[in-house]
Amino acid sequence: MLKDIERRIRSLEARLNQSVQVGEVTSVDAARGTAQVRLATPGNADGLITHDLPVLGRKTHADKDYAMPDVGEQVLCVFLPMGLETGFVLGSFYSSRDTVPVASADKWHVTFSDGTSLEYDRKEHTLTGSVLGDARLSVSESEEPGKGGNMQLDVVKNFTATVGGDQSVSVTGNQTGTVGGTLNITVTGEATVSAPKISLVSPGGSVTPLDGVVTGNCICAVLGIKHPQKSAVVFASM
Repeated sequence: MLKDIERRIRSLEARLNQSVQVGEVTSVDAARGTAQVRLATPGNADGLITHDLPVLGRKTHADKDYAMPDVGEQVLCVFLPMGLETGFVLGSFYSSRDTVPVASADKWHVTFSDGTSLEYDRKEHTLTGSVLGDARLSVSESEEPGKGGNMQLDVVKNFTATVGGDQSVSVTGNQTGTVGGTLNITVTGEATVSAPKISLVSPGGSVTPLDGVVTGNCICAVLGIKHPQKSAVVFASM
């Protein structure tokens, strides 16, 4: 009876010692969300490779959070009492081999292996993103009729956009822009505006009726000289 109790205690201790282990990812099944891990075992220089273990996620049902570990990444694993056949990959951790990307308790930061990063600094109230490649944002209607499909950008102070190449904007409906101060547009090449009708209205002016704009370079059809009654509101060079 005593020997049986001692045997059970030793078996329980062995399972407890194996319940939480550190290992290195050897393979990843991205479609199933699992990984195999090499565990360091006494007397086995090559270690023991586990079965496919589910990788723990924050949400996996209605909302889904997905991030798989890399091959060679150190991870922490937990195993159920029946042995090393059934367990989970809890996650990875920083160490002297895998160091932190930033050193600030005020920052939330993600860095990808290609150099792309996203960071929020709660102390400076600054969101910073750097994409080494292409960036796409798609806004669609919700499954609930009549909701979604809109996008609003509110900037309290300054907004700066720099485009190194070409810019293309396609609007199927109407586009309206309001400038509270001065609008300056500089084009080093040619500027072309194509429309059935172009209307320029001064502040407080009426949209209708409108007529053609006469500049000081227009030749009067009657006098044969530059037109004396030029526009005092709209200026253009001929």
